[in-house]
Amino acid sequence: MERAAEALTSRTAKGMVIATDVWSFNAIVMSLGGSLVKDGLPAFTSKEAVEALEMLYRMVQKGHAQARNLAEAQFAVADFLRTKAFMGIGPTTALPVVLAQTALPFQVGYAPLPRVADGAVPLSGAVLVVLKGAGPEEARGAVAFWRHFLEPKRQADWVRTTWYLPLRRAAEAELKDFLQDPERRAVFAQVEVARPWSQDPEMVVWYGYLEEALERSLKQGVKPRVALEEAQKKALAAER
Repeated sequence: MERAAEALTSRTAKGMVIATDVWSFNAIVMSLGGSLVKDGLPAFTSKEAVEALEMLYRMVQKGHAQARNLAEAQFAVADFLRTKAFMGIGPTTALPVVLAQTALPFQVGYAPLPRVADGAVPLSGAVLVVLKGAGPEEARGAVAFWRHFLEPKRQADWVRTTWYLPLRRAAEAELKDFLQDPERRAVFAQVEVARPWSQDPEMVVWYGYLEEALERSLKQGVKPRVALEEAQKKALAAER
């Protein structure tokens, strides 16, 4: 990814736009075989987290990438649409939204996230729950909806529209046409090395400190390890 960003950089454009959000950063940490949480505690100073931020820091310092925070998300999209940045990291579900709402003047390519041998790809999404106060009829309705939703052909239609992963292997037979595209097939094949990116509710408390550290490093020039150590201290203090 670092080499590709360098190759795509020119006098008038950056090779990559980097979002200083926890999801994007976590994707890189996981691709290096790491995790932002260990034993129920923040692991912002792990070897993989430091390595991930040092890579992004090098790219920004060399002029091969542009860092954008969440408040600048619209500018990050504009950078890409105006060909002022040529790469970014995002979920599979982002592309169909962009294609449906924007008349792009160019063809968009997509590829699996580079990773080490024991690296992983983050899975994220939502859950279906039955509220504690629901009655028997409401609970049966939720189960009926779930069975309806999991019907293979319906799953296939949902995947084609949203680019979410199918929730049943049986749906794959209905997606042969959709997966004929080699780039799309390669991206969806990442499910074999995917795992949930965070199941720790405490991350809701911690991630703001991490995003602050990412922004301080990538937009203000603070050294990666220093920024991450500050975030780790704040997260641990909040945990106490």
